[in-house]
Amino acid sequence: MIQTQKIFLLLFLALAIARPIAAQQASATTADTMAIKKGDALFGKAVAIFDQNQDSAIIYIQQAKEVYQQGEAWEGVVNCTNALASTYYFNDDFEPYQKYSFSAYKLAKQHLSPSHPYTINSVNNINAYYYSLGNLEKSTEILNDALKVIQRQKFDLPNIALLYNNLANSHGMMGDFPKSIEV
Repeated sequence: MIQTQKIFLLLFLALAIARPIAAQQASATTADTMAIKKGDALFGKAVAIFDQNQDSAIIYIQQAKEVYQQGEAWEGVVNCTNALASTYYFNDDFEPYQKYSFSAYKLAKQHLSPSHPYTINSVNNINAYYYSLGNLEKSTEILNDALKVIQRQKFDLPNIALLYNNLANSHGMMGDFPKSIEV
C-alpha cells in the first residue's frame, strides 16, 4: 500500500512539474520569468530525488515555493503548497498536511480560477483530509460544492474525474451505494 501511495505521489509531482506555466510567463517581467525558471528548477530537483530522499525533496519544494512567491507566480506557489500537502498526507503526518491543504486552497481561491487543475488538487487534498478523519459528510459537501462551481463554468478537465471518484468513494463509505453508483 505504501509503495502504491509513493507511486501516486511521484506521478502527481511529475505531472505538476510538467504542467506549463506559459500564461504566467507571458505576462511576467524579466525578473518574474527568472523567478519562475528558478522555481521550476528547484521543483524539478525535488521530483528527481523524491523517491530517494523525501526530506531533501521537501526542502526543495519549500525553496521553490518561496521563489515563486517572490516572483508572484501564484500557479507555482499553489502547486508547491499542494505538493507539500500531498507529501505529508502520504507520510501520515496530518498536522502539516492540514496546514498545507487549507493554505493551498486559500491561495488557489485568491489567485486561480475554480476550474484550474491546482485549485481542483487543493479541493481533493481537503477532501482527503476530512475523509481520513472519517468526516464523510464534510468530504462529500466539499466535493459537491466544487463540482457545482466547475459545472456552472461548463469547463471540462480530466482532473474533474478525480472529484467524481472521490465523491463516489465518500458515498460508498457512508453506505449510500445507490448514490455512489449514480455519481
